[in-house]
Amino acid sequence: MTRTLASGGTRGVSCRAALALVLLSGLLGSSVASSSKKKRTGQPGLAPATRVVPVEELLEYGRVEGSSSSSSSRESGPGGEQPPKPGELYGLTDDDFVYATGTCRERMLLAKSTRAWRRGLRGFFLTDVNDTSKLAALNAEGADGYGEAYAYFPNDGDPGLGGRRHGRMGGDTRAAVAPFAAYRHYGDTFKWMLYGDDDTLFYLDALKHMLSEHDPQLPLAFSDNLWYDGRHPNPHAPRCLPCAMASEQLPTLAEVLSTPHMQTLILKGYHPSISAETAMEIARNATPSPGRKFVPRPACPYCTPKDACPEVPDPRRPCKPSGAHGGAGMVFSVGLFKHVAFPDFINCVTSMEEAPGGDYLVSYCLWQAGIAFTDPGPLVRARYDPRFYVFSGNAVMGYLFDPIGMLTHGRCDALCRWGMRNSLSLHVKGRHYRTFRISSMHMWGVAYAAQAALEWLKLTSAPDDANGGTAAKRPYGMIDLISDQGAPSSGKAAGEGSGGNRDEDSGEVSDGKERKHASRAQRRRRRQLQPT
Repeated sequence: MTRTLASGGTRGVSCRAALALVLLSGLLGSSVASSSKKKRTGQPGLAPATRVVPVEELLEYGRVEGSSSSSSSRESGPGGEQPPKPGELYGLTDDDFVYATGTCRERMLLAKSTRAWRRGLRGFFLTDVNDTSKLAALNAEGADGYGEAYAYFPNDGDPGLGGRRHGRMGGDTRAAVAPFAAYRHYGDTFKWMLYGDDDTLFYLDALKHMLSEHDPQLPLAFSDNLWYDGRHPNPHAPRCLPCAMASEQLPTLAEVLSTPHMQTLILKGYHPSISAETAMEIARNATPSPGRKFVPRPACPYCTPKDACPEVPDPRRPCKPSGAHGGAGMVFSVGLFKHVAFPDFINCVTSMEEAPGGDYLVSYCLWQAGIAFTDPGPLVRARYDPRFYVFSGNAVMGYLFDPIGMLTHGRCDALCRWGMRNSLSLHVKGRHYRTFRISSMHMWGVAYAAQAALEWLKLTSAPDDANGGTAAKRPYGMIDLISDQGAPSSGKAAGEGSGGNRDEDSGEVSDGKERKHASRAQRRRRRQLQPT
């Protein structure tokens, strides 16, 4: 009995030991396999189950079924007469613009909500919908008064892209290809392309004002909301100013760094802390350094990487491509697409692996093609005051998300009104809401509120009697009385070097103070008249 128990116990120990060895060998085997897998992916060349897709094959994606091109949706009237041009302002009409974006099934409702601000302006949507009947239904709906076209492009990692991931997110390559696929679809039937995310809202009136000063046949790309050194918006990102600003007296790097808001950033950037006198001395002796200390200069006829980085005195910080933020949007001229061939652009995109976004792919490949971004100018005129970003600046989002509330409650001062008139885009940030249905409703609300706010401003602005009751056209984005708004400008109004122009809002600050003083006097009299 004792021998039997002992032998049974020995067998049990042996079984447990054998089981432990099996488990240990399995763990070691999986670890070795994982290690070898990491080594394989870390080596140059393609990962397993991927292939290089020929450019000719990729060019077949992004075509709108049943349509080779799409011109203006406005047809000729009886007898061949052209109808009135829609939305004509500053010499540009809605037909001079197209909008392009990448989207997907889950965000389709949000993409369609761009109809709120487009108001019939043509839109091109590159999507992951690969069902012929569903694409046909989307195009039929989009053509019915919305001027929309839909086409398919595969996700990153899909077999259609050879299993490769040129961007980190599934739709990055699709988003990058969208503007060039849109140009192939529309041809030369437009002057300017508005490109951004499917939750980017563009302000057409301000865009027409700004773009009326530029030649669409030049290869131009506009944005002031740029990524650089992992930060956006980075006001020190390499870029250019418009050629037309060459005649302006622009601030120097030392003048920009001497402003209170830049001094605050300098003080925060040093550990241990430095004195205000030391920070000012740093500003006075500043040398250009892309991403840290940089002020752009006008480039003629258009901005190239060499113009964006004219000098780099610090060899430890070489100039790199700056990238526009996709949510804030970008504006491309038709001349840009004539300068960069679609196959060459595709070759550049497919040479990248795991890029941080579709906006990075676009920006990098444009830089490689010899095109850098042009800053419209207000941010530099304001000496990097963050309230003067015009491509979805964070500091003015409160004005733009609730323009009617700001106006009706008397909280919209001259700076607020300037932002409503001159902002070019707003990132609605659709994924930050509980559902895309809610974010799409928000897009509709903000777009209609913005239009109503512009009408309000037109009604309440004093007409220019010397010009027949209409205000004369001023250069886009001129800065007026910033110092009265509390903006730091070294004791000067930041518009002093801009030709001395003044906006119709220039008297609003003093008027507001007078109204405030009058209302206090009225309340005081009412209290005196009340019976005790």
